[in-house]
Amino acid sequence: MQITKSEVTKIPYLDGLRGVAALMVMFAHLMITLYPAVITFLPSEVHTSYDVALGISPFSFLWRGNFAVCIFFVISGYVLSEFCSKTKLSFPAQIVRRYFRLAFPMLITSMFAWALLRFNLYNNYKASSITHSGWLSMWYQFHPYFFKMVVEALYGAFVKGSAIYNSNLWTMQIELIGSVYVFLLHSLFKNRYLRLGLIIWYISNNIHNYLILFACGAFLFDFKDEIILFLRLAIPYDRLRNIFVIMGFCFSVYLGAFPELQPGMTSPWYPGFTPHLQGWHMLGATLLVMFLFNWQKMQEWLGSQIGKFLGKISFVLYLIHLPIICCLTAWIIYFTRRLPYPVATFLAAGLTIPFVVLISALTYQYVDQYTTSFSRWAGRYFDRCFSFKNKKLVDEEQGVERPEVVLEGNT
Repeated sequence: MQITKSEVTKIPYLDGLRGVAALMVMFAHLMITLYPAVITFLPSEVHTSYDVALGISPFSFLWRGNFAVCIFFVISGYVLSEFCSKTKLSFPAQIVRRYFRLAFPMLITSMFAWALLRFNLYNNYKASSITHSGWLSMWYQFHPYFFKMVVEALYGAFVKGSAIYNSNLWTMQIELIGSVYVFLLHSLFKNRYLRLGLIIWYISNNIHNYLILFACGAFLFDFKDEIILFLRLAIPYDRLRNIFVIMGFCFSVYLGAFPELQPGMTSPWYPGFTPHLQGWHMLGATLLVMFLFNWQKMQEWLGSQIGKFLGKISFVLYLIHLPIICCLTAWIIYFTRRLPYPVATFLAAGLTIPFVVLISALTYQYVDQYTTSFSRWAGRYFDRCFSFKNKKLVDEEQGVERPEVVLEGNT
């Protein structure tokens, strides 16, 4: 199999940010498993007197999974816009490519979740009585059906939002629809100012819809240079501009830390109102990416070797960690139930995190790279079969038609 370059220019710090966001989702699920009241604020799920205070603190952005998902969507809008600006694939072929890019990793990780259920390896229900987590107790309480799992991964998650075998699949319907919107936007409107007008109209009419995050990502791609230039002209002094950017980045994280307060609760960090969780997270994610464009030091950190590594495994890590938590983490909690609870949770989290990273890295190395290559080949093959262009011309524009191994990229 031939090794080729990706069709888009890799931006290491955006890959690193995607990897950090994937970790945030995993931390969110570990937190709601081990210390659920930090997420839910329910008195019946409290373990310590600090649970609720920690859950409404600004530091909660570290496990604010909804904020991380918003970051995913903004990055997708940006990266897919760059892909559209360079690809020679037709609009239908772009959709084919994107579908396979999402569906195959979903199927593989769903098969992993099915296998754990088939061999009765989940311990989440038993462990939930120890962790007091109602969320943990509700997963995998059904008989495994291989065919239904396959249908969910390849069809149900996209069409119906089904997420029985893996709750993280709920985002895949939004991801595919948002991708189609970006493809359609660039296919119909070649002028970026026309795209801007449509983006503004769409955002104004869908203010609390996750899909506007793809529009925000597309906007950031079209006007990234203007945003950077405007900031430099508005604040010509480097030191002052850096301070402003850092403060803006921190404010974005602050918005991402907004908790979902229960009725009657008031957060001391956000006095006077109860924020709309989804809306503030969406705004925070968009601003965070925008300010990241102007923060060189943060770009270097996120674009480091660790950041690049996390970026490579981010999609697999996002998809595979929940079954592992319901199996391994829950088993450790149940096995160590006679130990002091803080010790048991430290062991559970301390063993789960590196194990998830290891499994994700192996899956990326030996599976995900090939599914990515196949998705790229499928897009080109679709155009070869159905394009109105001369097939020889299609070959010249899009390369050979056999699958390729691409060692970089998660487009």
